Amino acid sequence: PAHPPPKPRSKMAAATAATGPLGIKLLASAAPRMTIALYMDPFCPFCSREWQRLSKEVLPWLKAERAGAVDFTMYLLPQPWHPQSGMLCEGALAVQEQSEKAAVDFLDAVWDPTTRSQWGDDVTYTMSRSDVYDAMGEKIVSGLAGIDKAVWRKRLEPLADGGVGVTKTLKKYIKHARMTGVHVSPTCITNGLQDDSVSSSWTLDQWKTYINENGASEAGPRAAVGAPSTE
Repeated sequence: PAHPPPKPRSKMAAATAATGPLGIKLLASAAPRMTIALYMDPFCPFCSREWQRLSKEVLPWLKAERAGAVDFTMYLLPQPWHPQSGMLCEGALAVQEQSEKAAVDFLDAVWDPTTRSQWGDDVTYTMSRSDVYDAMGEKIVSGLAGIDKAVWRKRLEPLADGGVGVTKTLKKYIKHARMTGVHVSPTCITNGLQDDSVSSSWTLDQWKTYINENGASEAGPRAAVGAPSTE
């Protein structure tokens, strides 16, 4: 029997097709000695703790002492027991559409230990989805350099066939995590392999040791295979 004709592509799919690779780039290298992929939930307390160490100590050290050696990417992974995390991820993705740096700044504000309680279950429990988006706009997005708040907010408006403007991108993040086998946050994948030894409680010295032992004991990109000698 003849197959039925394919369904027309939805307006939502057309409007929200993500371009480029997934992930929020923290450090980029064309030929890294080491790769780190970190899966993070915006409201996870352990992610918040890990981010404080990474943003204030580890990333500055990598930029200063291991420039070009490490490719470091963050992937969003909202956990269902934090219902507000999905909305915070949508907020971050809508920011990333305008600026990747601003997306990092957005998440930095969410994970700030002095203010993260404003996104807690007790605070957001009686808020509507729209209320949560508006709170993000007022408390975070309005202070981000280079972000058009009106454009950002429009990407979080509901679409006729479900979701909001960035829902399809968020679905891709969830699919990516599931296909990679990542279930909890934070989870670290180093050089392509999940490493559960990485802890949110690590000190800078522990991160230095780990990075040195996993291929990035010096700065600069890895030499190309078969590259001619400079001697």
